[in-house]
Amino acid sequence: MPALVLYGAPAAGKDTVTDALKRISPRYSLFPRLKVGPGKTAGYRMSSEAAIEALRAAKEIVWENRRYAALYAIDRPMLDMMLTKGNIPILHMGQPEGIEAVVRHVGPKRCVVVHLWCARVEAIRRLKLRDSVSVAARLKAWDDTPEILSPCLRIDTGVTKPPVTAALIHAQMPDHRRDGALAPPMPG
Repeated sequence: MPALVLYGAPAAGKDTVTDALKRISPRYSLFPRLKVGPGKTAGYRMSSEAAIEALRAAKEIVWENRRYAALYAIDRPMLDMMLTKGNIPILHMGQPEGIEAVVRHVGPKRCVVVHLWCARVEAIRRLKLRDSVSVAARLKAWDDTPEILSPCLRIDTGVTKPPVTAALIHAQMPDHRRDGALAPPMPG
C-alpha cells in the first residue's frame, strides 16, 4: 500500500482533510505518531522518552521532531504494519526533512505528498476557533513552515472544500495513477 503525507502548517486543514478521506475509503487511516509531552492526546500514541530512546537505539525511528514542548516520532514498526495491512497511512507533517525521511523509508513510488495551505488570516481564524490558548505558538509554527518544492498536489484549503480536496488527493493515489511517480523528487 502507499503512504500519504499531508504537509502543511498548523490550521492548514490536515485533520479535516483526513476525515474527508476516511469518508471516501476505510483504507485511509491517520498514522498515530508517538508523543511525549503536554497538549493534545487524540490521534497520538502517548509514550515516554525512555521508550523512544529504545526505538532510536534500535534504529526504529523514521523521523522525530520537537515542537510545542513535546517530542513526536514516526516509528518504523507501526508504519510498516499499517503499510502491510492494506491501510493507507496518512502522515501529518510540518517539516520538509520529515517528508524526506518518510519517502526514503516507504519509497518514492509508494508515497504521495500533498501540500495543504491557506492564507495566514484564515489560519488565524481557524486557530482561534480551535484553541485560543495556543494561537501564538501555532502561529509561530505557521510562520516557520516552509513551502515544499514539487509536491504531488498543492491545495489551498481556504478556497477548496474538504470533500473536493479529498477527491483530488484520492485521484492521485496509485490505483488512479499510471506513471508510478508519486513522491516529489528528493533534494540534492
